[in-house]
Amino acid sequence: MNIPLPKDRLFIDDRPMSLDENRIQYLIEQSKFSLATVAMREGRLEEAREQFLKLKLPWASYYLAQVAFVMF
Repeated sequence: MNIPLPKDRLFIDDRPMSLDENRIQYLIEQSKFSLATVAMREGRLEEAREQFLKLKLPWASYYLAQVAFVMF
């Protein structure tokens, strides 16, 4: 997965950083987890449940149980 960089950057980054595929996948997984917890806090329990089911993180299982407890 190669993400193209814009020609005109908004922020000057003087530290070159390259992300390998594993790191990118980890960050995507963390982002999805954060969105699922937001959905849970906002009361969108069905949406949160579906998102937690797709995640492989240990905390996703914990929060899935919390959602199930509230729903049932």
